[in-house]
Amino acid sequence: MVDTSVRSLHQTVVDAESIQDVRRFRFAVLATLNALDLLTTAVVLRLGGAEANPVMAPHIESLWRPLAIKCSILAVVWVALSRLPLRERAIDRMVQAAIVLYGIVVVHNTLLYLSAG
Repeated sequence: MVDTSVRSLHQTVVDAESIQDVRRFRFAVLATLNALDLLTTAVVLRLGGAEANPVMAPHIESLWRPLAIKCSILAVVWVALSRLPLRERAIDRMVQAAIVLYGIVVVHNTLLYLSAG
């Protein structure tokens, strides 16, 4: 009986570590895509393009405001990923959706750059 309990506890710890690893990986992907979004948007703007995101458009006169906004949002996401219960999957789905969205934005910006060149 003790042996079964120990195995069960061990499996729970392994599962928890696995979920934390996945969350850290997804956060790293999201942070990387945000950096690529800043970079590709800056390139497109220099080529005469316009910011399509109505939330960010008023803040693009310098790199620092968008960078501060993105870092602040990423900090909130990190806290949520770190503090929410491991069984809470809503934050995981939201991060996955954000990864897809930023992936599309980076691909779109890259295609704009390539078509302008």
